[in-house]
Amino acid sequence: MKKFTNVLFLTLLTSDVNASAIDWDVVGKGDQWLIDENTYCMALNIYHESRSENLAGKFAVADVVMNRVYDRRYPESICGVIYQAEMKPSWKDPLNMITVRYRCQFSWFCDGLSDNPKDLYNWNVCYTVAYIAMTDSGLRFVPSNTYWYHNNEVKPYWASAYTATAVIGDHTFYSDR
Repeated sequence: MKKFTNVLFLTLLTSDVNASAIDWDVVGKGDQWLIDENTYCMALNIYHESRSENLAGKFAVADVVMNRVYDRRYPESICGVIYQAEMKPSWKDPLNMITVRYRCQFSWFCDGLSDNPKDLYNWNVCYTVAYIAMTDSGLRFVPSNTYWYHNNEVKPYWASAYTATAVIGDHTFYSDR
């Protein structure tokens, strides 16, 4: 039944959805989350890293996050993996720690720009992909030892230290084994 539900979700993604009818301000209030926090973090990462990719590309980005969650070298939660960054005291309040610009695992998180999704249709798609990726471990697009990726428009200094495991859409994925 789970596989059928996931196929149904993916089928619905191709239909014309009026995302403007959804109130996106109700993600959470204080400690009251209407959307699970880890699902929200995963959806936000998929949105910023691969919203223009096909579904395989979106799922592959989610796989990398899940691979890190299951590896002892990384934080144990999805949000912990996504928000992993170098921190420093704020110049306004030294007790307030802030991210160091461009010193994080996923560049959208520490680039100084707003993280709020603007494209509501793609936000809906990314949220659905996040939910499926987190609940269906049988749906895999990259090997379980794949921990890094980059957009093919850039050539990061670290890429030569790892083994490429897949090229999906505009991204190349890597393993250290």
